[in-house]
Amino acid sequence: MAEIDTPKTKTDQWTFKGKPVTTECELTFTGIRGRFRFLHHVSRGPEEWLEVVGGPRSMFRAFPCDRVSKVYPIKAKHPKAP
Repeated sequence: MAEIDTPKTKTDQWTFKGKPVTTECELTFTGIRGRFRFLHHVSRGPEEWLEVVGGPRSMFRAFPCDRVSKVYPIKAKHPKAP
């Protein structure tokens, strides 16, 4: 476990299997139902985790990076033509 005094580093990008993960992506996690929208990649010393929001109850959650099973880009919503 990292020391309490070790500073946290937060970024809004991360890489999964060579592909960039940004705030425009949703993730699924091994053993957890639902999709979660990526917010931040956080590291403190050797520890790393992802902060996300979503799932069955639309909650803020944090998961270890190794629990990611799949990444989905969020599709842009196009306005309907008149």
